[in-house]
Amino acid sequence: MLIVREVKDPRVAAAGLLTITRVRLSKDGHRADVLVSFLSDSARVVDGALGALVKMAGYLRGEVARRLGVNRAPEITFVHDTSAELVARIENLARGGSE
Repeated sequence: MLIVREVKDPRVAAAGLLTITRVRLSKDGHRADVLVSFLSDSARVVDGALGALVKMAGYLRGEVARRLGVNRAPEITFVHDTSAELVARIENLARGGSE
């Protein structure tokens, strides 16, 4: 909800529905890789949305720490999760489609 309410960058909105598919927290808790997918299939639009999220990462980290009442939240890295696209390609090939 933090991303939905706080990130007002039009590049994120242009990418369509943003879904956090997974969060990988490092063992020491200092880093969090946030895997995200977008409704848009345009690489340019997705790259713009990721750039906007990267730009907001420091702010979001501070908000996470404040809202959780902790002194330090993990560094946030946003990663485009393409696993759904890969699954769709595999399903298409399995049905006899072409790439």
